[in-house]
Amino acid sequence: MYIKGGEIMLEFIKNFLKSDKFTKLFYYSLHGIGTTIISLSTYQLLLVIKVNYLLAFTISWLLANSYAYFSTRKIVFESTADTAKLIFKEYFEFMFGRFLTYIFNYIGLYIAVSKLNFHPFYSNVVISMIVIVLNYFVGAFIMKKSKKKRHKKVFDIDEI
Repeated sequence: MYIKGGEIMLEFIKNFLKSDKFTKLFYYSLHGIGTTIISLSTYQLLLVIKVNYLLAFTISWLLANSYAYFSTRKIVFESTADTAKLIFKEYFEFMFGRFLTYIFNYIGLYIAVSKLNFHPFYSNVVISMIVIVLNYFVGAFIMKKSKKKRHKKVFDIDEI
């Protein structure tokens, strides 16, 4: 009985590893690590040279999220934008979606540092972990919405 269940689970894992969803998750995770490294290293560098922690966060956010858009737009979110105008529009929509989590991160950082006297860098690390998850869902929603508009497809929330 346990062997059959184990075989079913093994087959499920094999199929998942071969699936398009796994590939997207893998690439998103890989580029997410890159985005996080850019964000945190830029933030720390700016703190070292005595830039205000909120300004340092804003600059590191802009750099990291620009990298996130350009590194994941085709593979993860299946962007079909092929002109400068469409890419700029999609970039703006992506950044607007990320801006919602920027606000969450900014307010969280302000409270942690200014009100609770936590260290700016470690506060940003903890808050960033939550934001990474939020960014995936916001980014997937925005990119699917943008793709839907261009192709007049029916939006399916289950595909996110």
